[in-house]
Amino acid sequence: MNNKNDVEVYINGKKYVICGYESAQYLQQVAIYINGKYADYKENDAFVFMNQDLQNVLLMLNIADDYFVAERNYKNMKLDNEKKDNTILEMKHQAMDFEEQRNKYEKEIKELQKNLEKARSEALVLEMKNQGTQEDLDEVRSKKNEYKEKVEEAKRQATESKEQLRRSKEESRQQIDGFRKKYEQEKNDLLQKFEQAKTDMKQKYSSASDNVKEQYEAKLEEEKSKQEAKFEEEKSKHESEMMEMMENYEEEKREMKKLMEDMQKKIDTLERQKRNRR
Repeated sequence: MNNKNDVEVYINGKKYVICGYESAQYLQQVAIYINGKYADYKENDAFVFMNQDLQNVLLMLNIADDYFVAERNYKNMKLDNEKKDNTILEMKHQAMDFEEQRNKYEKEIKELQKNLEKARSEALVLEMKNQGTQEDLDEVRSKKNEYKEKVEEAKRQATESKEQLRRSKEESRQQIDGFRKKYEQEKNDLLQKFEQAKTDMKQKYSSASDNVKEQYEAKLEEEKSKQEAKFEEEKSKHESEMMEMMENYEEEKREMKKLMEDMQKKIDTLERQKRNRR
């Protein structure tokens, strides 16, 4: 536990000894603040002609008003921070929903790849049968038609998946743009509030000591820098995650396109073999 400090101060021209656990510098600053208030009121002729009790009551009312104004500013700043935290939490939830949607598409793509592999195997069987006797030709033709239908269905599913991926990518970009605009607006609003708070406090404490004003302004600037840094860090993190998801979608689309090209080549080969046999 800290020891008490006894500090001699002068308030309104009178010497007092203040005892407290705070530092001597802090106690001196308190005395300077009160002297500043006395100095403000002494410029008012009506205050000078008041009796001592009324002067003290008026001074206490003014100090209490300063306290409640500072407390209100602190609460407003706290509410702004909570609002920003809620926005970040909402963004995280949206990112989770986006990840769930991506997993769903990945599952559909894997199922489509299985169908393509199955179609490739059936095409190989058809190719082997196509080398057989004329009696097997009708069966080969039938199998080939079934194979073509499956390939067409696979193409259709691939086209639908590509379209879903395209829409998902566009929606994600729109979300990112919306988040960016929203963040910039909140950032600007927060800066304006900080600047307004600084202006209000400068006007309120215009006659206080330079040391007290500088400490308050430094504290405001430090808090503003912390909030801006935290805000930018969260925004950058979630934008990076979303861009990474988009890159993964593009890679999956390229792989699907290559598979479809391979299947088309196989179809063309079967068609040529059919024409040659004729």
